[in-house]
Amino acid sequence: MKRTMRGQDFLPLIAGIYAFLAPLWTTTTHRATWTAVVLGIVIAGAALAALVEPDRLPFEGFVALTGALMFISPWVMNFSAVHPMAWMATSPAG
Repeated sequence: MKRTMRGQDFLPLIAGIYAFLAPLWTTTTHRATWTAVVLGIVIAGAALAALVEPDRLPFEGFVALTGALMFISPWVMNFSAVHPMAWMATSPAG
């Protein structure tokens, strides 16, 4: 059975773009900025791949993995004290 795109398939793409652009308007540090930019690009790229090939389950799994990486990034990359960026990384939108 062929899977078709649904509206919620665009949410990871929007979240990746938001993470990529968030350092423009959020109080940040060098490490937090680069983490958000790199993970934002990876999330948006994975989301685009999942949109182009909706039948490929590994793409959706990779989108979920990158979202988990974004969630733990404030602690792993040691910017949890930068509250605006930490909230952006751990919120459902970011």
